[in-house]
Amino acid sequence: MTDKEFEIANHIVAAWNGFISLKQSHPNDKYEFHEGIHILQKTLGMRVLRRDYPDYWIDKGEQKEEAKNAAIRDEK
Repeated sequence: MTDKEFEIANHIVAAWNGFISLKQSHPNDKYEFHEGIHILQKTLGMRVLRRDYPDYWIDKGEQKEEAKNAAIRDEK
């Protein structure tokens, strides 16, 4: 996981923790927010899988360049 992805993951956790501290205003609030959090986590996790297993998970974007840069940083 890149530093930026890690930062985003922490923001997702903070969003969940902040939301559950709010007073519930509708019976589905917690469930719907929970579903949204899982979609965000899945999307972020797939970035990591596509980068770490490029022969299996197809990368359709600029992430290939980001992966090279991350690998270079990790070597230092």
